[in-house]
Amino acid sequence: MPDLLLVGEFVPINVVVQASAAQQAATLELSVKSAMGATPGHVAVLATMPDSKLQAVNPEGQALPVPALDAGTNYTQRLWVRSQLASTCRLIAVLSCPATVAQSIQLTFLEPFAHVTRLNGEMNMHTLVAPSHNYSTVIQADRVDGSAAAGGVPIVLGQSLFAQVLVKALHNVDLQLLDAEVELQQGSGLQLLNKLSDQLAGKPLLACGSSVHCLLLQLLPTATSQEPVRMGRLQLRWKRQSAAEPVSSGSTGAVAGIATLAAGAALPETMSATLELPLVVVRDSLLSVKVIAPHSVTAGIAFSFTLQMHNLTTQPQEVLVSVQDAQGFVFSGNKQQTLTLLAKDTTSCSWTMVAHVSGQLPLPAVRVSSAKLSCQLVTQQSYIQVVPF
Repeated sequence: MPDLLLVGEFVPINVVVQASAAQQAATLELSVKSAMGATPGHVAVLATMPDSKLQAVNPEGQALPVPALDAGTNYTQRLWVRSQLASTCRLIAVLSCPATVAQSIQLTFLEPFAHVTRLNGEMNMHTLVAPSHNYSTVIQADRVDGSAAAGGVPIVLGQSLFAQVLVKALHNVDLQLLDAEVELQQGSGLQLLNKLSDQLAGKPLLACGSSVHCLLLQLLPTATSQEPVRMGRLQLRWKRQSAAEPVSSGSTGAVAGIATLAAGAALPETMSATLELPLVVVRDSLLSVKVIAPHSVTAGIAFSFTLQMHNLTTQPQEVLVSVQDAQGFVFSGNKQQTLTLLAKDTTSCSWTMVAHVSGQLPLPAVRVSSAKLSCQLVTQQSYIQVVPF
């Protein structure tokens, strides 16, 4: 047995029949069973026929012909087995000649990759959205019973976002990432704004051991959704860096015997892996908030820290703005104030700040909340470079 079988690749297996005495034509019955004895629907079996063409074999059971053999000769039937899911199955071969000789081999297929998807919005741009009943209900259930959350991540209509798909190779075997393609879910309302093929630059990426590669998707939500929808899936095309040919050996018996030894080659040469992207809920934006501050300042010199808010609704909105404390700064201005934003209007509020230490310092986070809409947001923490006076 090879050390590693991967989901999606064809594993070559040689079934060798050795005749210790002259043997008439016989049949070789092949089948695949799971640990529970059922036929796994995700397993495919191919057989190389005498004319060198491939023939699909029914994994529930199918007989293949074995020609007559002279004493001391053998016959090799090459098979190719592939699983589309990580699982363990057993390939069973039964030779009828007319005595019955049976042997089996266990195959365990493992996923070649793991992945994590991170969603990020535009830097320093934040949006206030109405609470989603579906999302909050699922999160609450997740906290109570510990079950996996089936709700979607809230994203905002018309605001581009970036999805970082971190792909990690799980095993100590050299793989090549040849190509990547995104299949967005129909009805998700998402539009892809960039090309993944540009990130590979026509050159395969080597994945081995615990190496991690980042693929960046720029997406634009174009339609709202009331229920969580799957963003889609990422299709990776990959192959092994090197492949080995199967090695076979024969076993002896009173009439005939069967033995197998597989190696991790692939047929066809390249395989595909499917990575599911997360669930999202696309919501209308009520308010956009942008943080405006210089990239660098001088210690002891005052500068402006501004929050720009744009009301996207057709009704006036009253919001409470609260600036949180930040070490290394002193403030001038009210840290908490209530503002009324006119419909489709933009309003700004500013604070004068002075940094009294140098270095890279985190700017204060700002909380914007609406009691009427029962929702709030907290700006993501950004940094400013403070140089000595």
